Amino acid sequence: MFKNIIKISLRNIRKNKSHTIVNVVGLSLGISAAVIIFSILRFDLSFDNYHKDSDSIYRLVKTEQVGDGGEIVHDAGMPYPLRESFKEEFPDVEFLTFVDCNSLSGLVTVDYEGERKKYEEEIGVQAFVMQDFFKIFNYQFLSGNPEKALVDNYSVVLSKSLAEKYFGDYKKALGQTINIENYFDVTVTGVVADPPMNTDLPLKMLLSFEIGGSERIWDSWTANSSSINVFVKLNTNADPNEFAKKIEDYIQKNKKEDDPKIVSLKLQPLSDVHFNENYFNAAGRVISYDQIYTLAIIGLLMVIAACINFINLNTASASLRSKEIGVRKVLGSARTLLIGQFLVETAITTFIAILFSLGLAELFSINIEYILGYDIPAIVYNS
Repeated sequence: MFKNIIKISLRNIRKNKSHTIVNVVGLSLGISAAVIIFSILRFDLSFDNYHKDSDSIYRLVKTEQVGDGGEIVHDAGMPYPLRESFKEEFPDVEFLTFVDCNSLSGLVTVDYEGERKKYEEEIGVQAFVMQDFFKIFNYQFLSGNPEKALVDNYSVVLSKSLAEKYFGDYKKALGQTINIENYFDVTVTGVVADPPMNTDLPLKMLLSFEIGGSERIWDSWTANSSSINVFVKLNTNADPNEFAKKIEDYIQKNKKEDDPKIVSLKLQPLSDVHFNENYFNAAGRVISYDQIYTLAIIGLLMVIAACINFINLNTASASLRSKEIGVRKVLGSARTLLIGQFLVETAITTFIAILFSLGLAELFSINIEYILGYDIPAIVYNS
């Protein structure tokens, strides 16, 4: 009996081709748009959650105010002198690193196998970092020792893609020398796997923090750049709320007394970096939770609209099939069989629409970077 219902349903679908095509196209477009939107949301909500103990990782940020009635300014930039005593003064900090993208224009010169080549890397892929960087963030080392990679003052760790770009084979990069900013030479002491797409630290060239220190590092507690960030990893027994209270006046106490700024130091969870519009991040892109909720509502409404359109089209065509239903009833067809036939027809049409929508979503996502301004991973349906 079920086989007969499917056969009749397929016959009716073929018979009413125009109605079926309109149904499939309308439902496919709605579902494919929703699939793309929810793929974007899944991507954005996954940022930097792959780091071990990511809930213990924080960025130091601050607010500045000039006088009691002055405008409050939010800033992620940290003063260089903080590196000298912060970790020692606060035992709750297990690891600390500066991530300093300042003073880097992306100019790289490579002398290799008798040939000199110049490269200009994108802003944000280079940074001066401290030895604790690899103890805070997860990077897979392909060559070199993470414990010693940044011990030497003039050392650099490259991503696999940069190492292959400069030397052809990343395995040949270790021990090679490259020039940064036409100013200082550094030795490659490690090669790591490229950072994933879902990170706000898309760093591919990690330079020893002390490089050029005497010329690029200044002593002021209030003059700084927003691209000089500090990340800390707290001890497992540390209370973030209590720690935040302890550090609040740290910069205020250390800055010059005649400086009119009122500075409050704060903790920002790593999970908040991608969503807080008040602060700069190295990836250069922030999406607020309001935008997340808006996109989610739009995706949901598109599915609902596609379903309503599908229902309306089928309701409108019901009167055209009343004669068929009447004849089948006269011939003794049971009510349950009639309901079953319509449900099977709907299920087949929906299944076809879903298949088309998945294909459309893949097609539309190919050039989505030109629409969004950034790329997202390939759409995966099995996770």
